[in-house]
Amino acid sequence: MNFINLSLENTGKITHSLFGDFSGNGAIELLIVRSQTTIELYRINENDQVLLILQESVFCMIRSMCKIRVGSEAKDYILIGSDSGSITLLGYSSEQNKLIPIYNEIFGKSGIRRVVPGEYICSDPMGRAAMIGAIEKQKLVYIFNRDSNGKITISSPLEAHKSNTICYNIIALNVGYDNPMFATIEVDYNEQYLSHIEHRIIKKYVVFYELDLGLNHVIRKVAEPIDPTSNYLIPILSLNEGYHYGIFICSEDKITWFNIGHDKISIPIPKYHNQSNTHSTLITSHVMRTHKGKHFVLLQSEFGDLFQLSFDTKEKGQLDNIHLKYFDSIPTALSLQFSKRGHFLCVGEYGDSILYNIISMENISIPFEKDGRLEFERHKEILNLEEIYRFKSLAPLIDLKVAPATSSQDTTKMYAFCGKGNQSTIKILKNQLNTLDAVEIELPAIPISIWPLKKETDEYHQYLAISYSNITTLLKITEDEMSECTTSPILLSTPSLLVSMLFDGTFLQVMTDRIIIYSEPIQQFITEDQKYVCASCNGCELIVSVEKNNQTSLIYFQYQSGHLLTMERKDNLSKITALALDQFHPSKHCAIGCIDGSVHLLSLIPNETTKALSRVSLQTYECSINSLTFNIIDNTSYLFAGLSNGLLGRSVYDPISGEINESSLNFVGSRPVTLSNVKDCGEDSVLAISGRSLLSYKNGTKIKTTPLNIQNTTLACGILVPFVDNAIAIICEKVMKIITIESTSSSLTGKNIQISYTPRKVITHPTIPLLYILEGDNNSCKVGNEIIQTNEGNWVGGIHTLDASQDELIQFIDFDNNKHPTGGCVVRSISKNQTYLIIGVIESYKTRPIQWKSSEIQVYSINERSINYCYSTKVEYPVRAFAEFKGMVLAGVGNILRLYDIGLKSLLRKAEKRQFASDIAQLHVIGETILLTGVSDGFNLIRYNQINHKFDIYADSLPRWVVTAAPLNQSTVLASDKFGEIFMYQLPKEIEEQALNPFSTLLQPHKTIYEGSSYKMVTATQFFVGDIATSFAQCSLIPGAPSIFLYSNFMGGLSALIPLQSQNDIDFYQHLEMHMRVHWTNLTDRNHISFRSSIVPVKDTVDGDLCELYERLPYEIQQEIAEEMEKEVNEIIKKLHDLRHSRLF
Repeated sequence: MNFINLSLENTGKITHSLFGDFSGNGAIELLIVRSQTTIELYRINENDQVLLILQESVFCMIRSMCKIRVGSEAKDYILIGSDSGSITLLGYSSEQNKLIPIYNEIFGKSGIRRVVPGEYICSDPMGRAAMIGAIEKQKLVYIFNRDSNGKITISSPLEAHKSNTICYNIIALNVGYDNPMFATIEVDYNEQYLSHIEHRIIKKYVVFYELDLGLNHVIRKVAEPIDPTSNYLIPILSLNEGYHYGIFICSEDKITWFNIGHDKISIPIPKYHNQSNTHSTLITSHVMRTHKGKHFVLLQSEFGDLFQLSFDTKEKGQLDNIHLKYFDSIPTALSLQFSKRGHFLCVGEYGDSILYNIISMENISIPFEKDGRLEFERHKEILNLEEIYRFKSLAPLIDLKVAPATSSQDTTKMYAFCGKGNQSTIKILKNQLNTLDAVEIELPAIPISIWPLKKETDEYHQYLAISYSNITTLLKITEDEMSECTTSPILLSTPSLLVSMLFDGTFLQVMTDRIIIYSEPIQQFITEDQKYVCASCNGCELIVSVEKNNQTSLIYFQYQSGHLLTMERKDNLSKITALALDQFHPSKHCAIGCIDGSVHLLSLIPNETTKALSRVSLQTYECSINSLTFNIIDNTSYLFAGLSNGLLGRSVYDPISGEINESSLNFVGSRPVTLSNVKDCGEDSVLAISGRSLLSYKNGTKIKTTPLNIQNTTLACGILVPFVDNAIAIICEKVMKIITIESTSSSLTGKNIQISYTPRKVITHPTIPLLYILEGDNNSCKVGNEIIQTNEGNWVGGIHTLDASQDELIQFIDFDNNKHPTGGCVVRSISKNQTYLIIGVIESYKTRPIQWKSSEIQVYSINERSINYCYSTKVEYPVRAFAEFKGMVLAGVGNILRLYDIGLKSLLRKAEKRQFASDIAQLHVIGETILLTGVSDGFNLIRYNQINHKFDIYADSLPRWVVTAAPLNQSTVLASDKFGEIFMYQLPKEIEEQALNPFSTLLQPHKTIYEGSSYKMVTATQFFVGDIATSFAQCSLIPGAPSIFLYSNFMGGLSALIPLQSQNDIDFYQHLEMHMRVHWTNLTDRNHISFRSSIVPVKDTVDGDLCELYERLPYEIQQEIAEEMEKEVNEIIKKLHDLRHSRLF
């Protein structure tokens, strides 16, 4: 079986972030890295709107990142340490809207290795040098400069290695224009292995490295012993030229100031009220800036508490009056960032990352001394910060369940179980964009058309015209409301085909029998024996279709000097159902849609060989055209067609020649599609209406099409009003709403349900829509209603029941302290005619070393929507794997496979098989076959012998550290391992046929010298993702489409494996991938096939994300690839679009 892998939604965890001016125009820009593999660039405008500018996959693992401004350059550059074995310098080109690699200096092997630099990177604040370091031994320093032409130059690497040394942190010191200096936390582990040393105490040092620019050499200047618990360094910005203020060294429960030539100063870190004395506090992140000649420093502890660090600077680099004050409490951050305008970014360690504004400095408290220690009272809510934007993330994504589309639910619903501790949530996701309601107006009837009206020079629309079946109404728009006009400048007693305001403020109204221009004097075009059918106007031009005796004509007008002039007429056309003028003034082309499904693009500018209304191109669809519109999205001109069968057609056209190049189709709804041009965050977009609403918009460098979360919509139009930004007027039967789209950064939105503890496993009821969430948290203890942090081995846990039909929690069973669930399944007992929930529970579990107090299997009876405790059965090992087997319970008790029957007061042991190579992690039953997954030894295929009550292993696989597995049939399994690989194991066909025969000798035991089975499963496919896949779901995201394999990643990403059914498709995508590997330039110079084969060689899986980048290649290279594949460029692009639109969203 062959697959193509496509990313579904980029909701991954942010691993790195930088504020800077990367375009060099003074803008506030934010560069983030998601899941170590995708770079995104955002711009924050004056209204604090966060706009996605760029999104690019780098096909490597980004390990570290910093910015550097070389010399007097006005823009920032990006330095990246990755698994490519090179240091990468990137620049952003605003003209091309792309990241450009400037240097990729190779220094070592590719891959993530402890002795290859890339784990840490930092740059001198003056932009002269950068240090890139490894976890062990190696550190390299590069010098940056400019040549006579202003081009950035990079030196050969200068070594700062030290053997037998582990590095914990690297920072660059702010030393002005003195020689650049870097500081590290290091451990020399060489002494730990010397036999004559009795007490092996870890000694940590803070080491200062100085780059002598004159000698072009790195000096290990100072190595000062520090606290063994030190973990984090904070450089201090210099305010006075000539003085260096050193660093802060963060360790358990204290912060120490250190500067060369000065005595150390230490201050304690306050503890929050009720914090255990046995639980120390570490500082994990910080942010620092200077404002009005003073330092503003915020530190965050591992518990999420923010502290303001204040100090006074003295002469000769001395600090005094160092204090910590409690500032606020926010989710624990991986890093903190300040923009030059004061935006405060908290990159979440898990969950969403949040952009704040500091709104107050008054709610800062000074810690007080109590019982011999400094304490503070936490704020119950955030007081000093105001959230302005949220970067969505599903990390950590533990499990994902998919509910397919039904008659009552037109989109697929996904249940993502993510989070940690009290921040754990169930995110119920749909492919839709959230909208916010601003105004709601009751209408007297159901409208048939709406039009916003404004002059060309106006900032906002002045009126909104609404046409009903018998009348027309006009609403006036003011600064804070919309109201019906008391005196109307247009005719209201009849329905309208079109109402428009021309560029000078003159009203234009088209009805079936006349055209009225409300100028001085009023101008009319009255028809006697014909009628107007369709019309389109752009403020200075008008095009209408008229019908007479089943004959259709097209008339083109221009508005000049207060008069509407007839410019051209074209007769003997097919019946016209839709008209549109392009976005230019004056228009170059118009589009006419006909009842036979044809779309004609006509030229409006006469030349030497053709006159106006000459056809320049033709596009044909399978049904009649209901509406048409032109739009320019991301500098590309599009022609959109709304079809009567509920489909949306999108074609790229050349605005100069009018040639239509490529087209794609999207399903909108069951009704004829109407179209409207709208604004989304200031960007041009198109809204398609067919019962439900579908928005086509720019998302980074792609054009996406996503439904809105509104139903039963009949009409819509974009409208500019002073009280709502980027407003859209929509009609839902007799109600008009003014809405705005909340955000287009993610097309997966929905409802969040808070749960008590970290979700560990999710059990699905086989017949009714119920989910059982097994939850548990380590190092936690329950005191009353409060959860406090304690030592390892203390647990809290419970079981939540989720009703998927109502999307609500209906029951919670809270376990006693130190107990938590480890696994479970639902079993239908035929003899008792009762359904049971079987749960494995362990008490006081520790991981270092592995030990526990007791382990048991709990049995709950399921009665409709509730579960009731029945009894428990003690077992000798933890039970993590369960499955139903013929009305009995199949359990993995440690490394023992055991079969239980459900008794009245206890589980009854029926059979068992001992001594598997590792603990049993998962069990699946497919017909008569049992698929057993070991923690580290791969898979075993097992049959149960009912006569002898024995388990027979007839095939197994090579050892693998499996994380999750999904059986496809009795001999095929799709799985992931802990190293980021996705793979498929399959039993050879001849062995599978023997296994299905109950009398086959295959089921007889066959011993080998390695105690394994004689028959092995073979690898069918394998592919390196770069993240740990935590769940698989075989589903169909588009109603009626073939199934795909959707999988979730631990860092929050969603992707899909799409089976390739035909050999033609396999050849097409494999050849396209092969060409893209040659022609696509990776930003970090990481070899693509090497990246996808990081652990084992990639096999029979095509990288669809790489193939989709074909569109972004220069057209000459696109043509070259197309010629070698014997295809047309448009044909390749259309095939890529159709694959995503027909299978994914």
